[in-house]
Amino acid sequence: MGQIKIVCVFLGRKNTFATITMQRKKKDTPIIAWLADKFQVFRDKEQNFINKQRQLIMIGYAITIMLGLILNIMGISGSFHPVFTATNSVVLAIFIVLSVCYAFGLIGLTKTIASMAIALQISISIDTVYCALDSSLPDSLMVILVNMMILSTNIIITLATYLTYVTQWMTSIAISAYVASMFITRNSALADYFFMLLLILGFISLLALMIVKNAKRLTEENTTLKNDEAELLQILRLNKNQVKAYIALAKQEHSTENIPQLLDLLGEKSQKNLINNVIEFMRMNETESERLKLLLPELTPSEIKICQLILRDKKLGEICSILNKSESNINTQRGNIRKKLGLQPTDNLQKALEKRVM
Repeated sequence: MGQIKIVCVFLGRKNTFATITMQRKKKDTPIIAWLADKFQVFRDKEQNFINKQRQLIMIGYAITIMLGLILNIMGISGSFHPVFTATNSVVLAIFIVLSVCYAFGLIGLTKTIASMAIALQISISIDTVYCALDSSLPDSLMVILVNMMILSTNIIITLATYLTYVTQWMTSIAISAYVASMFITRNSALADYFFMLLLILGFISLLALMIVKNAKRLTEENTTLKNDEAELLQILRLNKNQVKAYIALAKQEHSTENIPQLLDLLGEKSQKNLINNVIEFMRMNETESERLKLLLPELTPSEIKICQLILRDKKLGEICSILNKSESNINTQRGNIRKKLGLQPTDNLQKALEKRVM
């Protein structure tokens, strides 16, 4: 009970802190309060596991790509050319707009990721083909190969976020850009690696189908399990904590300090019903045991317990589990019971016991 009081005090302090925080929010300017509300909406908008994973990947993806684009536009990293700067500026603007729209709930998560990925894929493909067309560019072959790596990585992002059709479209865009560059440059090195690239991108596309199919099946199974759980709890008229308390009480012995805490979780009515039912069961069990001792005086107390369970139609495995004994031990005692009752090997023990106690 002391622990419960501590938790209550802690929750009380936590609620007080939340109240103070809310009061402070009210004192903030309307713009700050509005931004804070929108940020909270952004954090809580995705509910299921897959969408939470998508959201996390999207945040990392958007930040990484925007930083890379900014570095290239500023002339710090990458291949520098007015065309590349223009396309990168357009993609950067698209990423910023999509991020803002998603943050304020104007566009969904999957559409945001798909739009970002396709925009980047088209931009890099344009840059790749331009490198093939403009032979005056320094290290154009290297730029083409690096761009293909970026295109492949971009495809993996859509694969990780379970966007099957987007993955396939982006694979087609990447292959098209590579084929165009190969024919324009007539470079033998690009031709040598074409089939290898085709196999890798084709495998990624096939993998996307399999992953999304499995993810859909897992989501459906998870939904079914949650519905079954909710239905079961409704039938039992219990919550999860109460079910856990029942299981904890049933699985093992507890100290005198833990038992009241577990019983408190059940609620007063459930407590009363549980205790009354256990008392009634113990009384019936004791009455039955005393009756068998009178009817079967030749048996030991442990053999009486086995007879009780046999009369309740319990199988060998169940008896072993209830009495916490091995099969060999139970079989030995069953053999002793049969001898003491004068049964033949062909006689049925359960029927013989029923005949004796009836």
